Amino acid sequence: MPFELTPEQALVWDWTWFKVCALVYLAAGLGGLVLAARATGKLQVAAALAVLLILLCGLAYYYPYTNDDSYIFFRYADNIVAGHGPVYNPGERCEGFTSPAWLALLTGARFVGWNVLLAAKTAGIILGVLTLLLVWRSCRALCSDQVSLYLAGFLLASSAFFQSWLCSGMDVALFLCWEVLVVFLFVREKIPEHYLWIATAIAGWIRPEANMVIVIAWGWRLWSARRTHTMKTTILRATGVALLLALPFVIRYFVYGTLLPTTFFAKSDRTLRSGVGFLFGASQSLGPLVWILALAGLWRLRRSHGWLIIVCGFYAIYFVLAGGDVLTQRFSLYWIPFLWAGVVVGLSETGQWLGHRQFAMAMALLLLICAQELHRMYQVTRAGRGSEGYLYVSSSSIGTSETDEGLGRFLARHGTPDQRLVTDNIGAIGYYSGLRVIDYNGLTDTTIAGYISRGRRDLALDYVRTLAPEWIACYPGPPGHPADFGLNTGPLGLWASERYESVLSLQSQTGYARVLLKRRDVRSVQTQN
Repeated sequence: MPFELTPEQALVWDWTWFKVCALVYLAAGLGGLVLAARATGKLQVAAALAVLLILLCGLAYYYPYTNDDSYIFFRYADNIVAGHGPVYNPGERCEGFTSPAWLALLTGARFVGWNVLLAAKTAGIILGVLTLLLVWRSCRALCSDQVSLYLAGFLLASSAFFQSWLCSGMDVALFLCWEVLVVFLFVREKIPEHYLWIATAIAGWIRPEANMVIVIAWGWRLWSARRTHTMKTTILRATGVALLLALPFVIRYFVYGTLLPTTFFAKSDRTLRSGVGFLFGASQSLGPLVWILALAGLWRLRRSHGWLIIVCGFYAIYFVLAGGDVLTQRFSLYWIPFLWAGVVVGLSETGQWLGHRQFAMAMALLLLICAQELHRMYQVTRAGRGSEGYLYVSSSSIGTSETDEGLGRFLARHGTPDQRLVTDNIGAIGYYSGLRVIDYNGLTDTTIAGYISRGRRDLALDYVRTLAPEWIACYPGPPGHPADFGLNTGPLGLWASERYESVLSLQSQTGYARVLLKRRDVRSVQTQN
């Protein structure tokens, strides 16, 4: 059964908490910088604790944010525990999730009776702290300047983008932690090789993008060692990597009948133009300062650790091809482990150039970072209180809890499990309703995903009309067309307005609105026609 506790209610985005965050950011940030500049053992530990305090403060602030897609994981976990297997709709084999490892973690939590949402958020916070510590250790392998190390840690810990996605309930925290672990292992000179093999073995189970990262990392390592290793050794290692990465694809084929997750096909209707626009938008999420420092530092590392900048380049190409909507903005977080290696080197090079003025520069950068991230927090605070326009973090979270969850609970009371619901936002609505869901975006519907991958949204419309579902959850449309359905409102809107009636309309304080349509009785429709 769906959980009753909503952690979004544990903390609201109010002005008091914003002031607390501002005070902690400034006091801990400046205090930690002074301690880092002293460069002694115990003071360095205190500086690290200051960075950790800033991260925890930001996580507490963004804790109310839950991404709607996380509820897809929750529904899969519930179905596994209920004995239906890894499916979204019982009896329909479809891999509509992006991380088998994250699903396994949440399923384990659900199996022992834990609140799955609390488990997801707690795991995200723990993995976020571990990510920060591993970034620190990785940076120490590349740079010994304590002020640069501190600034790099502060820059990550205070990032609103980083903090919010750790609390989202999604698999972002797990993938980030794995990426940082890979960087940590591959940038260190002396590391037992079996650790590299362990990281490789779990790669394909974390996220599909992990395969690209591990191939580039191993490719660089084998190429760099080509003069010290025999050709036979190189071939054996490359074969071992290929077999470990191929295993998830083989198992996926036997379980779901496809080599790639359905989510890959569902996102394939993005255009090249929207992908390029997304790339620029995603890069802005981390801020121009990060990119200037990172690119300068990565260029310095091109000979010893050139694979880091290769990964960044391949990610940029991948983001253009797969991006295009606001949800994929989280992809920019996947750059973090590789960019931060360049950030700390860029900071160190800048500090050496400035000489005795390094501390003054560090102070100015810290205040600039504080201003940037506190401004973002200020915007979320205003949006969360309904006094500012649409912002994704606040609007999505509040909209999910005040509209989608409400629609889902309404359907749980008035619908039956055998009835079908069509919606383009399947997270909370699908989780709380328990109905059989037809996902108009194709994430959990192989038929619609196939239409989308061929660029035939019109066939998806025909498919929905043929099914004639009992319920449709959509956004409010123009007068006379209550089914403003995704991006293809025309044909479906007219068709739905003749056959469906609005039974529930909900709007959140941030302006996020949803409408629930119920199919009219067949006799009444024939009489009307």
